[in-house]
Amino acid sequence: MMAGEGWAIALIRKLPTSGTRLISYFVSSPRPLCYPARTLIGDTMAENKTKATAASVDAFLDALPEARQADARTLLKLMRSVTRQKPAMWGPAIVGFGSYHYRYESGREGDMPLLCFSPRKSANVVYVCQPGKALLDKLGKHKLSGGCLHIKQLADVDPAVLKAIMADSYAKMRAQHAK
Repeated sequence: MMAGEGWAIALIRKLPTSGTRLISYFVSSPRPLCYPARTLIGDTMAENKTKATAASVDAFLDALPEARQADARTLLKLMRSVTRQKPAMWGPAIVGFGSYHYRYESGREGDMPLLCFSPRKSANVVYVCQPGKALLDKLGKHKLSGGCLHIKQLADVDPAVLKAIMADSYAKMRAQHAK
C-alpha cells in the first residue's frame, strides 16, 4: 500500500441457504469517503442498489405521511428550479435530478443523480457536494454528515440559502462530471 492510501476489509460469509452475505465492512481512509462502499464478492463487485427507476415521483410523494409531503414537494420545486430537469426516482426512496456516470480505479462503475433528496422519517436528507461553511452558517437548523444535509423541517432553514447550497452543489457536480 502506498503512503496516503486507505484500506478496507470486508468480512464475507458463505451461507448454505441464502448464498453470500456481507457480515461487516471496515474502512480506513486519509480523507472522508463520499461514495458508496465497494465490496468484492467472489470475483465481482456487489451491485449498486441506487439506480434510476421508472417509478412515479408523484406516487412516491403521495404515499408519504402528510407531515412530510409538504416539505418533500417544496424540495422538489427547489431542485427543479435549480436543475431545470425532470425528477426521477433512484431506488425506492431517493428523488434525483440529472445523472452522471462514475468509474473508480477498482473498476466499479455506475450512475448517480447530480442532485437529490430523500424524505426520511427522521429528517429530509439533501445530498450535496462540499457546501461552503459561510452558507451553512446562514442556513439555520440542520446537521451535516459527509455529503448529507439533514433538515428536520424546512421551516427551520432559510429557503434562499438552501437553494444557493443546492445550486452550488449542482454546478460543482456538473463541472466535475462534464462529458
